[in-house]
Amino acid sequence: MLKRYNPPKSNHLFLSSSETESDDNYRHRKKINKRKIIRKESKRSNKKKPTPVNGESKEEVSKINEIKEEVSKVNGVSKEEQENEVIKEAEKYQEYMKLLSVPVTVESPSKLPFITWQDLAKSIKQKYGQPLHYLTHNLLKQWDESRANNKNEINNNPIGNVIDPLKAEATLWVVEEFNRQFASHHYIAKLWICDPKYHDFVDSMNPKD
Repeated sequence: MLKRYNPPKSNHLFLSSSETESDDNYRHRKKINKRKIIRKESKRSNKKKPTPVNGESKEEVSKINEIKEEVSKVNGVSKEEQENEVIKEAEKYQEYMKLLSVPVTVESPSKLPFITWQDLAKSIKQKYGQPLHYLTHNLLKQWDESRANNKNEINNNPIGNVIDPLKAEATLWVVEEFNRQFASHHYIAKLWICDPKYHDFVDSMNPKD
């Protein structure tokens, strides 16, 4: 007596006379199997594939952009208008920074102690009463972030103990002078658009109208 089995990639059934199913039952089972296959394929195609950048699917990114556009419309300001405002602000800011002359540093016993580059920036601002350029702050932040994240290690190994404070200060002013005289306001605006906290280094620096 032959036993029923399903050969690979085939729905054909070898049955004994006692186990033979009717044609109607066979067609019914075939339809059910076909529906199951269609459901599986449909689920696979509907799965959201995350983007490599932020883990969001294309549909989610599109929805977020739509929401942003709607918010802009509600506020009565389009995305393009917002970007143009940032560009104008960056242009005014850069013109203002160009007017500030870099002080001449003179060797003196009062060297500025500092643990991180951002600490040095704060000390220089207090000493000379001048704001530092946004790009200078951005660069110093990157330098600090390139070090170990362990605060104890950073505190136990201050940069000022390795790099002479006068040399570090002179280096900072070279960077500052370049940013004041040559930075493009379009480039600055591009960074501001991506940096919601840029006003932390800009608000007090802008000239009053």
